[in-house]
Amino acid sequence: MTKARVLLCTSGGICATLSLQALLATDEIDVAGVFLSTRTRTKNGRFIGDALRIIRTSGLNYATYLAIGTTLFDCLRLRGVLPTVKKLASQHNIPFYCSKDINSSDSQSWLSGRAPDILLSSFFNLKLSPATIAIPSQAAINLHPALLPAYKGVDPVFYYFLNGEDTFGVSLHKITEEFDTGEVLAQSSMPKNPDKSVFWHNTELFRQGLELFRIWVKDPSSVTKIDNTGNSDQYDSWPSPSQVSALNHPLYNLSDFREQSRRPFK
Repeated sequence: MTKARVLLCTSGGICATLSLQALLATDEIDVAGVFLSTRTRTKNGRFIGDALRIIRTSGLNYATYLAIGTTLFDCLRLRGVLPTVKKLASQHNIPFYCSKDINSSDSQSWLSGRAPDILLSSFFNLKLSPATIAIPSQAAINLHPALLPAYKGVDPVFYYFLNGEDTFGVSLHKITEEFDTGEVLAQSSMPKNPDKSVFWHNTELFRQGLELFRIWVKDPSSVTKIDNTGNSDQYDSWPSPSQVSALNHPLYNLSDFREQSRRPFK
């Protein structure tokens, strides 16, 4: 059996660890490497400065919500918590590369040297240039936690809750020059759980999307492609403090963090 060489592009945190676990659990996949984005918000910004920008843009409560599954998870090493993506890659001798710019010449040289068949963007915060998209021999693919073409943007799960939606979903789509516009290869939906936070739903959708990707790798013909041309002008950026205040649902809680940070991908 010829395995697909998949290179994971991610930004760290719980979803990054789950993404690598999903790839390692798939017999049809050979993990070619992990590219970790070290960018917080701006290309050349430092962590503290970017964190303050997030607080100014969306408020402290929203900034805390973002940090729960990323910075806090990666820094807070408690018994029973899943390993960071960097530690997991090291345990499996997987090549690892960190950068704020995936389109730099050095980054592209590293990516090309890993000779990937598929580039998987999962919980990733960098935009790929046409030259980077062209590096994998088969496709560059992204997991987006929404049912495209609706809810394009940086945090669709937040807007699902803000707009009172009852059904959430995740899309597996090809990467193009513009965010969230490529051909949708597969989708999966899930009902809202009123007892769970926004954070929980976002992480759960990535779990569901990773399973979609595994199915697609095993048999691309087993999934149905979906039109991604509607609602082309809709793109939700970072929420304002007033939108966060209007949200009638918890962004996060300790119980959901404990569950998601301890439950491996299966």
